[in-house]
Amino acid sequence: MGACPGRDQSSLASAVSLDASTMTDIVRRMEKRGLITRRTPESDARRKLLYLTDEGRSVLEQANHLARQLDEKLLRPYGALEREQLMVMLARLADHWETVPGEFR
Repeated sequence: MGACPGRDQSSLASAVSLDASTMTDIVRRMEKRGLITRRTPESDARRKLLYLTDEGRSVLEQANHLARQLDEKLLRPYGALEREQLMVMLARLADHWETVPGEFR
């Protein structure tokens, strides 16, 4: 939602590999906390588009900041070259993960 405001719940669930019922629960809880709003587009009353609220953007910014701090702590023992190699290997692993059949994920 932060990177793709206005995505519908179904496509967002697919993008993060969640089933529809799990995504519905997450969206409901985020909406209850005031982190997102759901809007119905005029073109299709059945769809609900998701948008971060100001509070949601603030929480996302805080989470990103904390994640970067954690990245730095985790990578502290590695030099620049080792970090680059690690990131390449992790990217390859992530790419490979996408080819693994869904029953194993």
